[in-house]
Amino acid sequence: MPATIGRRQLIAALGSAATWPFLAGAQQPATTKQMAVVHAVASTEVMNKEANDPFYPAFFIELKRLGYSEGQNLLVERRSGEGKPERYAEVARELVSLKPDLIVVTGARPLEYLRNATTTIPIVAITGDPILFGIVSNLSRPEGNVTGFSADASIEIHGKYLEILREIRPTLSKVGLLTPRLSWDAYGLPLGEVAKRMSLTILGPPVDNPNGPAEYRRVIAAMVQENADGLLVTAAAENRAQSRLIIELAQANRLAAIYPFAAYAKLGGLAAYAVDLAELGTRAAGYVQKILQGAKPSELPYYMPTKLQMIVNLKTAKTLDLTVPPSLIARASEVIE
Repeated sequence: MPATIGRRQLIAALGSAATWPFLAGAQQPATTKQMAVVHAVASTEVMNKEANDPFYPAFFIELKRLGYSEGQNLLVERRSGEGKPERYAEVARELVSLKPDLIVVTGARPLEYLRNATTTIPIVAITGDPILFGIVSNLSRPEGNVTGFSADASIEIHGKYLEILREIRPTLSKVGLLTPRLSWDAYGLPLGEVAKRMSLTILGPPVDNPNGPAEYRRVIAAMVQENADGLLVTAAAENRAQSRLIIELAQANRLAAIYPFAAYAKLGGLAAYAVDLAELGTRAAGYVQKILQGAKPSELPYYMPTKLQMIVNLKTAKTLDLTVPPSLIARASEVIE
């Protein structure tokens, strides 16, 4: 667990902002702020501007442009839930005890524990659809101390995933929904209704213990046993931690799979219909700046993305003996050959 010793000494050493220079045209705020950054699964090592994950570099670079620079006028406490639900409560209690100025959290499950631990510390969350997850009931004016960004663009987008899969595999009939149980409750029923209108069947089971490969192997094997010929992978943070294994299992079982982030397709996944994580990171930094300057989370709408990218991996399609129609290739933002 990252050490917090020396935090007060560092604040004292930073001194008055009157001696600080300007950063990228933005005036340095007058006081040092403390921000906590939490991810359900990812290690603390990726929560920085040098990470491969598109979200964090965009987030920290934009935050610096807006006048908040780590080690100068911003202290950052990083924590990972390590994909272990039993750890989420511990992390939430620890961070709330530090009394940061705000918390940035990725993942609906750790957010749930943070909300139970504090009703006053502002939280900027990156989750799935906030309405489906019961995070807020009003996107324009979120209730309480939480606002944030959806990593998917609503259940209608999941219907679009099914349409793309059917274009690639016209004989598609049974699609496995790969997601932790928490998000299965949110997505399973509405997606099942969408699938029914397309004469498709959505299969489980949910991922009950998403912190290791054995559970993902079990779940996908169960779907294959039920004759799944497609796979829809949700934006759950736990899924991203097992992205390479999921891609490997989808190909080994010859499943036409669609993913929620471009990185999956670049790692060998068949297709992705994805939000721009770098854009979310930039926007999230803007919310952090506003909150640190006095805005309330309820004044900042919970953002639902409208811009999505379609990425198709033709090399993987060939491996699976699938033919991607020219019309789909023409609509793709990126084609991997």
